[in-house]
Amino acid sequence: MLEGSGLSGPGSARTELIAHFPDPVRWNELLSRSLEDTLFLRAEFLQPAWKTIESQKPIYHTEVCDASGRLIGAGLFIKRPGSILSFVGADPGDYLDIITDSRLSSADAYQVKRMVISDVLAVAKARSVYLPHLVDVCMTPLALKDAEQTFYVTAVRTMPAPAMDLTQAKIDRASFRRVENRLARQGKVEFHHWKKAEDVVPRLEGFFDLHRRRWQGTKCGEYFTHAQNRDFFFALAESLGQTPWLRYAEIRLDGRLAAAHFGFRYRDRLVWYKPAFEIELAKLSPGVAIIHRLIDAAMDEGAAELDFTIGGEAFKSRYANVERHVHDMHVSTSWWAANRLRGEMMARRWVRRMINRFSNRSSSDRC
Repeated sequence: MLEGSGLSGPGSARTELIAHFPDPVRWNELLSRSLEDTLFLRAEFLQPAWKTIESQKPIYHTEVCDASGRLIGAGLFIKRPGSILSFVGADPGDYLDIITDSRLSSADAYQVKRMVISDVLAVAKARSVYLPHLVDVCMTPLALKDAEQTFYVTAVRTMPAPAMDLTQAKIDRASFRRVENRLARQGKVEFHHWKKAEDVVPRLEGFFDLHRRRWQGTKCGEYFTHAQNRDFFFALAESLGQTPWLRYAEIRLDGRLAAAHFGFRYRDRLVWYKPAFEIELAKLSPGVAIIHRLIDAAMDEGAAELDFTIGGEAFKSRYANVERHVHDMHVSTSWWAANRLRGEMMARRWVRRMINRFSNRSSSDRC
């Protein structure tokens, strides 16, 4: 326990199976004093995901309190096919974790995270929990490595999560102007950046259509053909529209939607989440133009970073000067389950190598 923190060390864990989302104020208060604080773990993000994409499946809600009863750790899980547990929000969320009070020492934080995993596995009568999108700057990957005598821990994959530190970035204004001029020669260019649900929600159907055309013929192109994904974005816009964090941007060329981005501003970061551009205008680089506009918008707002989140797309490397990673990890109490997964992973790696040999697309690219 950190000296002067006022906390008295991990006490006990308690998991309950609930049919509703837990108290969002209590959850957010712990998150706000944790190292894991990210918009993807806010109740305002998780609750829309749970209600739409995850069909309001029962939640395993685990809390750890210190010896005096103060909340110091928590996790939200649902059962997925095969009776494997995973985080609430695992499908749409880019950064996820078990959250712990930042005033805990590293040793106590590790212990709390292990307590959460042990208790939820026991109560759910599950052998395994899949923990995707753990950020390397937080403690869970290290806590799991330290727990290999208790669990069978498998590192499933690691993906880049690059970012642009705007306080250190060297902005190539000449490049910005060239892209803008290329568009402007074709017509009137308009840029809009909305922050309120009443402005964003009416524009989402156009955004969905743009995304489908951008990725037509690929698996990504199917994303918004699923009603639960469309419902999630509507619900997310309504939820975040009640906060200062919603950001939706468009570039229009003579009134035609040329590029769009659905993202967030949280703490000191502008968060890159779901972009799209008109594939018929690809030669005019509208996707690049909206990145430039978002960089300027972020700097105007005083943001310190443009966080490109998960994915190793080539365009991100042109702007990123910070490299973080996220980790997917599988934790099991069963030797058999862990080794079956490792065998499956070896087969998948071989398939990916064959695909990448004949494709320019990285396995970590996002859409």
